[in-house]
Amino acid sequence: MIDELRKSLIEAIEDDWVYFAELKVMIRDITGSADDLLRKAGEAAAQLVRDRAVVPGNLTKAEGFTPWLTSPDESAARI
Repeated sequence: MIDELRKSLIEAIEDDWVYFAELKVMIRDITGSADDLLRKAGEAAAQLVRDRAVVPGNLTKAEGFTPWLTSPDESAARI
């Protein structure tokens, strides 16, 4: 699943920022199941951050995207 999710994320990132909630939809589309989406999305996001495939952060109107100032492992634990 993680490889398919990574591919979907790369495609989505080409168009715009990707919000955490969008991961749940991607996972549901990939797996065909809506069971435990929050947990699955959290685990997948943490893995993608550890792999340095994505950079977590905050998106605001005033500042735009601001990456978290934590290591990938600290960010994954936060997720």
